[in-house]
Amino acid sequence: MPPTREELDLQLLKFLREQETRERRIEERRQREEEGVKTAIGNVAAQVQILGTKLDSNHAIVSERLAGLASRVESLEKDAEDTGVHNLERLKEERDAAIEGKRDAWKIAAAAVLSLVSGGGVVELLHRIH
Repeated sequence: MPPTREELDLQLLKFLREQETRERRIEERRQREEEGVKTAIGNVAAQVQILGTKLDSNHAIVSERLAGLASRVESLEKDAEDTGVHNLERLKEERDAAIEGKRDAWKIAAAAVLSLVSGGGVVELLHRIH
């Protein structure tokens, strides 16, 4: 025997309630997923902001260190230049002293030759040297 109108209505009502329950569960799941995605996006945005702050801070530290290094390099270059100039002046002075010492040696040698040629003795030579 075929179902009665009342049985068909009950089956239809049961089907519609089940369908409504499924749709409500699907909507609830979609909302939970959407909230989860929003939370994840918010967390990522916060992490990006924290990383941006750290990058800015690190950039400032690196810039400060580079400026300090540049200043130190400049100071070292100046010191090297000053030291080079000082060393050059010292070497010139040593050269001049050596040239003067060579002149003195020639004077002594000339005095010795004159002393020997003129018949003077060693004592007289020593007196002329000093």
